[in-house]
Amino acid sequence: MKHTFKKFTAALAAAVMCALPAVNALSANAYANDNARYTFRKTYIVTRSSDIDAISFSWNINSNGNSAPQVTTLVPGEFMNGGTGVINHHIGAGSFFPTNPNVTGPVFTQSFISNTNTPTVYGNSVSVFKTNGQIDNSAIVVTDKFLVGDLDKDGDIDAADREIVRRLHTAILHHIPIPLMFILTQHRDISLISSISTMTARSTLLTTI
Repeated sequence: MKHTFKKFTAALAAAVMCALPAVNALSANAYANDNARYTFRKTYIVTRSSDIDAISFSWNINSNGNSAPQVTTLVPGEFMNGGTGVINHHIGAGSFFPTNPNVTGPVFTQSFISNTNTPTVYGNSVSVFKTNGQIDNSAIVVTDKFLVGDLDKDGDIDAADREIVRRLHTAILHHIPIPLMFILTQHRDISLISSISTMTARSTLLTTI
């Protein structure tokens, strides 16, 4: 089933790239200039054991001032790139084949760099294919696009966000309990939540909510 699906996705990606005026990775990433400071990300999370063969996805964003979406895998598996682009669009697409078909939790992220904190984003789609050939899209959720570093979620990275980081750092240094719910509500970046949770757990700083 896996090899069949890989052939299908590869053929589909080739068909899309032939039908549309594609942009390569070098030209795509050039759309965000050297001064780009905003990183946007969304996380794909498997909510339950579902005997997954592949997760197929795409994220369509405006290419003006933005790099093409890039994938970072969070669990063992194989990523197959199917991304392409058309005029004024980056389409970050592909398929991910987890090593463990019954994996749960965050499995991969997509990120792009932007010149602005208000980039134009179009559609996002995701499908989950089980090893028996059935589709189970209810087994996965995708977080909303979020700005990495925007801890207070006001749409920008500024002094208020630095103050949150300072308070967390001070709490860790001085062994002040940090409610886990505060961490979870203040930031949607799985990697940061994980690192802070690890640090605080080792120092026995987390309190029960």
